[in-house]
Amino acid sequence: MIINGFDELNTPKVQVEEPEEYFKKMDISPKQRKERVETSKELADVMLFLFALLAIEMQANKPNYPLVLRSFKQRFRDVVNRHSRVDDYVENYINEFTGGVFDTTRKYMEAAGVGMNGRTDAGWWTSTDRATAIGENEANIILNHEELLEAIEAGAVAKSWSNVGDNKVRNSHKEVTKEKIPLAEFFAVGKGIMLYPCDWDNNPDECFNCRCSAIYYDEKGNVVKVGQGDRSTKVNKAEQKVQLTENDYTDTIRYNLIAGQYKVTNAQIEDILQNELKEFDFPVKPVYSGQIKSAGKTIITRYRWGTVKEIKSIQIGRQYKDTREALIDTLLHEYLEADIALKSKSDPFFEELFNSTDEKIHKYINDYIKEYFDKKGWNYDLA
Repeated sequence: MIINGFDELNTPKVQVEEPEEYFKKMDISPKQRKERVETSKELADVMLFLFALLAIEMQANKPNYPLVLRSFKQRFRDVVNRHSRVDDYVENYINEFTGGVFDTTRKYMEAAGVGMNGRTDAGWWTSTDRATAIGENEANIILNHEELLEAIEAGAVAKSWSNVGDNKVRNSHKEVTKEKIPLAEFFAVGKGIMLYPCDWDNNPDECFNCRCSAIYYDEKGNVVKVGQGDRSTKVNKAEQKVQLTENDYTDTIRYNLIAGQYKVTNAQIEDILQNELKEFDFPVKPVYSGQIKSAGKTIITRYRWGTVKEIKSIQIGRQYKDTREALIDTLLHEYLEADIALKSKSDPFFEELFNSTDEKIHKYINDYIKEYFDKKGWNYDLA
């Protein structure tokens, strides 16, 4: 989780710059710089909202932490939604970020005694400086991803890495600066790889306080402009998702790394539902979809205040193994995703689990599936 490592690196001794200064040296246009400043300030306000809400709840006899996390996550998502598309990648990022920063903030606020004798302050952990630093970091992560999508749509075929050129730039970032590579390839940065600067999904350790940017090129070698148009026509509204098709060029860059190879049929799915999984009452019928780039996907809709509204669909994609056990595993996984969401409306345990991090949810699901396989005498190694 990014934010835990980021917080450990940024102690009260760190001098935090105001957004205007922080983004000043980046190799981006004035319009891109302005949007980063605006986004970072809005995200900093969301962080201050989290600090205040946690401080209030910590003074209560029974703090409602799931409500705090849900409210924090919704406000964070609203800001992101104003400045970029919320595709599956960004949605996953929002869930992991908000869960991680909530846990970190709560931990240090409790350690500082917030809530006792009216105390509301936890030093660095509830400071404006920390809120500002996080806002700046997350603005680059979010907008650098959005600009990759814009470059793809504009027909970019290559890219290069650009840093700000001061003494704060990591050596690992200096080493890849000016290197021009095909759009679908990765930069070798530090001990990992990155599609673009601040690619947290592939190399989060290289994202902390990174002010680098990417330059994109068309087939003739001309620079492709990104971040210049009106994003209001591209940004998702409410609970809409960006649906990637199998022909979308994005597939060849990121989603081919997580797509399975083996197609399944609705007949295969139905056969398992009528036999191995007949005791499970799925809220909606699982169906095969060749458009998703994962083994399975459950679409959950929420009310504006964050409570689960319904399970909209359960989609089954290509599988990683050509075995019946693999498909059973995927179906069980998606059933449990939906079950946790629905039970979160009335059961405190599932409410807390549903509003926690993806890591915690998937641990619960995987433990359940392994235990169920053992109970049935099935070979989990084939799943």
